[in-house]
Amino acid sequence: CEVEDGDAAELTRVQWFMDRILLQELPQCDKDEGSLSSLCGVDPTKLILESVNRHFHGNFSCIGINKAGPSNISPPVSLAVLYPPGKPEIVQNHEIVRKGGSITFTCLLKDPGRPAAKHFVWTRGDRLVNGQSSQNWTINPVTLSTQTNISCHAVNAAGEGIKVSKEISVLAQPSFVQPLAPLTAYLATAKHIQLSCQVECSPPCHIGWYRNGSFIKNTSHLYSITSHRIPPDLPANQAESTRSALRFNMENWPSGVLDHQHDNTDYSCQSTSNCAGSQTSHCQGVKSLTQFKVEFPPENLQISDTKIQVVENEKPRRILCAADGFPAPSFSWKFDNRKILKGPLLHFSKGIDRTYAGKYTCQASNHHGFK
Repeated sequence: CEVEDGDAAELTRVQWFMDRILLQELPQCDKDEGSLSSLCGVDPTKLILESVNRHFHGNFSCIGINKAGPSNISPPVSLAVLYPPGKPEIVQNHEIVRKGGSITFTCLLKDPGRPAAKHFVWTRGDRLVNGQSSQNWTINPVTLSTQTNISCHAVNAAGEGIKVSKEISVLAQPSFVQPLAPLTAYLATAKHIQLSCQVECSPPCHIGWYRNGSFIKNTSHLYSITSHRIPPDLPANQAESTRSALRFNMENWPSGVLDHQHDNTDYSCQSTSNCAGSQTSHCQGVKSLTQFKVEFPPENLQISDTKIQVVENEKPRRILCAADGFPAPSFSWKFDNRKILKGPLLHFSKGIDRTYAGKYTCQASNHHGFK
């Protein structure tokens, strides 16, 4: 506390203020206590602060006192006490971290330190997140690698703050890893018939099977249903999944074979939702449908005319050949054991003579046989 006008040697006491609140008056000589204070013989013009902490940050001023009385309060002098940032809290903008979505983590500070921290350090697992030094960290899209322990702490000129961690769980809404094929076909006499689908979902979901929209019970004598969980595949960014198979118990079917008139229908596999807590979106179940067709060789072969008469040099009318079968049959026509046409239609481009008279045969075929 320097005296600018007057004799500093004549100062008997000095009052020290912090933010205009009286902090100390020096010297301190209390004769009534029977002993002199350690602050009795000090130079009152100097204020020595010990064990300085953040609470000493402020404006200091003084008033000098001599026999004539006190001076005016001095202009304040600022004391800046630097200290590291406090303990942060990791908060996120969405309650649920969803695979394929976006999430922003914030390293929230109640006490930013002095000077206020502007630099933040983020880690994922034991690895530093390179290029990420801001208070907010956005991950888009979220992958399974996001499911780990993350941590953050703030840094300023006074040092590093306290590090905090948070365990992150990534949820996956139901989606097909393996849907049903749009079309499924089996030979009528097949003995091993099975449909399967696989759904990624975390938390786990369940899969149900339907025939033409009607639920198939697990205890049905015509079908057997098996399901099992498949663990996550981190390199493939695939969460845990459920695989389910619908097997036809052909030994219990009438005559032990499929009927192409009654067994051509739709089958579907459908997962339950996996909503967690108050979640209502991005968690609905999924459905996959296949058109089931029974394959069989050609049958019910028919032609539009079994006998026609034509005047020589005239063009006969067309004859159409048709048959049932799946896959759809292909057709050909023979005359004198020679194949003369491909396709279901027997036709002539011009008039014919008597050498064309005779027996014409239509043949229908697919990869299961011919007729």
